[in-house]
Amino acid sequence: ILAGNPITSYILGGEFLGLGISLVAVTAFLVAWVTVGIVQLPAEMMMLGKKFAITRNVLSFIFSIIVAIITVLILGVV
Repeated sequence: ILAGNPITSYILGGEFLGLGISLVAVTAFLVAWVTVGIVQLPAEMMMLGKKFAITRNVLSFIFSIIVAIITVLILGVV
């Protein structure tokens, strides 16, 4: 929901991994933390248009899950 600083998300991600949360969930969290944000949505809608802003946020959320799954699959092969 909140936009975040990538450095902060890495710290939280590391803590989540330490607590035993799956790598897929942590990776999806990291990607979504940076790309999806409700806080800046009103400004984004004003500057880029309502339809574009909402579509971008929804697609970013969906793709964060897809990217997380693909990342973990690739790391499993390596």
